[in-house]
Amino acid sequence: MSASCLLLVDRMSIAILFAVLQGITQGIQVVWVGLVWPDYFGMRHLGSIRGFAMSATVISSALGPLLFGAVFDLTSSYRLILILSVVITLFGLALSVFSRPPTPKVFKNDYLP
Repeated sequence: MSASCLLLVDRMSIAILFAVLQGITQGIQVVWVGLVWPDYFGMRHLGSIRGFAMSATVISSALGPLLFGAVFDLTSSYRLILILSVVITLFGLALSVFSRPPTPKVFKNDYLP
């Protein structure tokens, strides 16, 4: 959501607000992944799930600047791609709010309390 601040940047105070919100968002994300994902997905396949998520992050980080640059070249503005980024973020947030944890499968050698 901090990307939405970039739509409003016309002075230094808004740029600083973006930096602060981005830092808070990244801090929350690191804690969230470490605490919530094991409870949500369980420990059995957590490494595979985190590996898949990291792969998606790396690919997005590589393609994102190309997409932002292409949109800027077409429109001479970042406004459209920033709005799209906010919409995608809100869509992901809505999906996460309404998602249910996966049903755990019990395997023969699993420890059951």
